[in-house]
Amino acid sequence: MSFARKLFPAGVAAELRYCFGLDLNFNDLKRLGAKYAARGDAKSYESLIQRYDPQLKLPSGLQFESFVGFNGKGENTLDSFRVLRSSERKVFEKFYLSGSVDWEKISFFMEFHASDIDPHRVLIPKMIGSVSGEGLVVSHSDHIHVRSVSSTEYFDLALLCINELSRLRLNPAAPELLFDVMLHAGFARCYRKSLDFAKERGIGLETLRSALGQVLAMPRYAAHGDLSVKNMSAPNYVFDWDNFGYYPPAFDLALCMVKAGSLYSGESVADFAKAHYPLYSSRCEANEFYLALLFFCVSFSGNRDIPFKEALLDELQRALA
Repeated sequence: MSFARKLFPAGVAAELRYCFGLDLNFNDLKRLGAKYAARGDAKSYESLIQRYDPQLKLPSGLQFESFVGFNGKGENTLDSFRVLRSSERKVFEKFYLSGSVDWEKISFFMEFHASDIDPHRVLIPKMIGSVSGEGLVVSHSDHIHVRSVSSTEYFDLALLCINELSRLRLNPAAPELLFDVMLHAGFARCYRKSLDFAKERGIGLETLRSALGQVLAMPRYAAHGDLSVKNMSAPNYVFDWDNFGYYPPAFDLALCMVKAGSLYSGESVADFAKAHYPLYSSRCEANEFYLALLFFCVSFSGNRDIPFKEALLDELQRALA
């Protein structure tokens, strides 16, 4: 650990390293980038990018308009984004760590699957292009003016998107990382928290581990991976495909149930499973689908409603029997 990192908070240490011309790591870049974005300093932001990756050549002909976001949570992306403009359109800009899981996922989806989604049902901002350097990739896509969706609109749009994705065939050229659920940072974090939850309450960890093993052996389906309100816009835009993958059945559905607050009891999960199983029935048995839905609901439900989560775990244990 460097002298600056020992004495100063992370953000201050990063700025000192930058001022003294020392190497920056990706977390330093994120912290300083967020700072410059917060004060609208596009010039310093671009200088920082060039300092971190001199090999990255930002496209010409695009003028800075504004920073947006400020609260990104991607492990492999900058936390603030920019809106640029050309003579023809507004452009949304996002920086990825080169070779990262996030970039591999979204670039694969855009190349092989985005055009298969019916635009009369779900709209996806078009990726205009990308440029790679030694350490970063910058992507540019059509900018949309985000309009918030109501809770009802959210669930309806999420189901439309899930329906569209359920029709997609798995591409044989897909990299293995698209199948690895544990590379989904949000799920991996939630699963570890669920293990801690079970351990603290003396609930057998084998229930979760056994369910995970069975779920991972199930057929895979194309999934957005993060169908939350923040990734949608009225009337029917769905964006931020950084978590796209080929996941077990019910991955997106369970997350949407949790996000929409649709979960109240194990019985409601059963009712939900019966209603939406037809989307997966061609390659998945009904009991498999119910088990997967329960497992992902347990994982994503968090620890705010402890009795409810314990009830879900009990129901999961019964489904495994």
